[in-house]
Amino acid sequence: MDKKEQLILLLAELGAFFSKCDADYDIREKDFVSRYLKVLQENNAVTEAMCQSLHAIGESEFSIEQILSDTKSFMNLLDKEEVDDCMSAVDDFIVKLIHADGVVHEQEDLYLKQWREIVRLDLKSMK
Repeated sequence: MDKKEQLILLLAELGAFFSKCDADYDIREKDFVSRYLKVLQENNAVTEAMCQSLHAIGESEFSIEQILSDTKSFMNLLDKEEVDDCMSAVDDFIVKLIHADGVVHEQEDLYLKQWREIVRLDLKSMK
């Protein structure tokens, strides 16, 4: 699986986690993730099989530990010059998602801070 596919899978996992972590899977958060998947399909960025995998991921439950571990694993696939821009885009995706319902819940904010800390520490160790 190439980096692009790994990124898409990570974003789907992050989307599933952050949209549900506050125990309030708001329809606006679900719509945000659905629109993301639709754009990928419309631009032929994913195969039909990959799209089915993404929908399955969207229905799955993830722990913060798994999210952090999978993020670190993805970062290790990237070349040093790709990491900053790529992780900034992933951060932007998470921020837009948690703002999709108009409210940033305490749990979303806490997990985003934990995620950012892991990314920040990994970025430092890569330089």
